[in-house]
Amino acid sequence: MNFTTKDWVASIDSMPVAPSTFSVSGVIVFPDSGYIPRLILSVHQDRSPNIRLDLTVELSSGGALTVVTEKPVQYNAQDINASSVDIYYEGKLLHHIENISRTC
Repeated sequence: MNFTTKDWVASIDSMPVAPSTFSVSGVIVFPDSGYIPRLILSVHQDRSPNIRLDLTVELSSGGALTVVTEKPVQYNAQDINASSVDIYYEGKLLHHIENISRTC
């Protein structure tokens, strides 16, 4: 599948009034509008503070416009304290996020 990615950001919101929220977002640029991207927690985690996410892409059930289409993708979870994020697609490293912004 042919696509590009951009604008990857990871953050941890640790405000004391609620459990901390871990968030990763980015944009996937497809050659047409017929794709649905998702970020999921990978089953391949190690003991490091790095979090591995897998990008999955499904074909939409409706018709697709043949125009370059940017689709946002996001992953959210509670109580994850990561130091970096690796995003994989079909077993290959797609993007590495080293700087995770933190809100306290």
